[in-house]
Amino acid sequence: MMRTFHGFHRLGALFCALGLLTVSATSCNFLEMRDATSVLSAREETVAPTLQQAERKSEVEKKDDSAAAQQSGANGTAAVTEEPFATVSLAISGGIAADDNIRADAASRAREGKEYSFLTLYSGVYPFIQNADFAMTTLQGPVVEADPVDNEIPVEALPALRELGFDLINVAGQYPLTNEGLSSTMAAVNAEGLTTIGAYSDSIDANDIRLYEKDGVTIAFLSFVETAPGGETPVVPDLSDMTAVEATVTYADLISDVVVVSVTWDADNNNRRPIAMQLAEAGADVIVGNGTKLEKAEWLDTEDGTKTFVAYSLGNLLSDGDTRSGILSGILTMDIVASADGSISLSDTAVHPIVTHYTDTGVGYQAMDVAQYTNELAAVHMVKGLTRTSLREEVGKVISSDFLPADITE
Repeated sequence: MMRTFHGFHRLGALFCALGLLTVSATSCNFLEMRDATSVLSAREETVAPTLQQAERKSEVEKKDDSAAAQQSGANGTAAVTEEPFATVSLAISGGIAADDNIRADAASRAREGKEYSFLTLYSGVYPFIQNADFAMTTLQGPVVEADPVDNEIPVEALPALRELGFDLINVAGQYPLTNEGLSSTMAAVNAEGLTTIGAYSDSIDANDIRLYEKDGVTIAFLSFVETAPGGETPVVPDLSDMTAVEATVTYADLISDVVVVSVTWDADNNNRRPIAMQLAEAGADVIVGNGTKLEKAEWLDTEDGTKTFVAYSLGNLLSDGDTRSGILSGILTMDIVASADGSISLSDTAVHPIVTHYTDTGVGYQAMDVAQYTNELAAVHMVKGLTRTSLREEVGKVISSDFLPADITE
């Protein structure tokens, strides 16, 4: 079982009543925190006694119910003993990359008289994103309007992300971050009607914790990088001051039911677990790392007896890797289940392995569900000797069977 805690949405309702939250009319189902730090400071005397009456979420029991824990699966699925009040599904995908070969493939289809669109490249993962109530991904390069090079993403790729069903885009992926590149990327993504995290226009914007609400369940989304680009704007929250980071996570924990933290690791950091542990102790419920390859996932046990799910990296949804591990990525899915008694749990947590298919002629790029990948497709893949079985074996080296869907482990 993951976290089970009580009092769902009470803090959100409380802060709304106190005027600390305002509803954004520009983003679907998003609530925005307005300058949380200064507002809380100004209203400290008013908020503190009210929080005591409502029971601060951090003080409410978050321990696994012993009977439910005995019935919980290894993948963190909680045994729900009564009818759920609400279930909110979440999907977080590997990053969006568009290197030379991927861009060339999309352009070649346009030259054949088709629309210059990246939607076809991601059609194989469409159900995962569309079937989720809320979906997030990370850009692994800056968005540019013309003549993209290296890891730059053409602006034409953004409509595909919207049409796939993504709601939130982390713009601070694992690539050389620059102030100019982040600013233009934020503007392009926002122009597409998508909400961004990872970089913020100023300190006030950075203090506006992005909240998503559905059926009374509130999810907070935070993002940090290990190394920020420097400069005053845009503001890119980083991990240099872990005391401040922990305070932000703890505050997000107070005003939401589930806290999701996205972390962009430095490429050379192989000691990520201690950072994830600090975030978990501060109140993070789900931690998703950004990197170029699919990496392990696990539950972290916190000192208060709860568990936090962490996927250290979901890789890139599309890649021109030339090894079995280099063509794998993942999509994390889970259900947030709210029961009528006010408790919330995460269930059906799974990492769906995704393979980048492209042929030995360097065309036909497509992100595909490994469960649906056939030997016929593998036979024409650029990676020689690839088979359906060898691909699944490669997945098993990285992701525990506890987190893999049944159609992979069968």
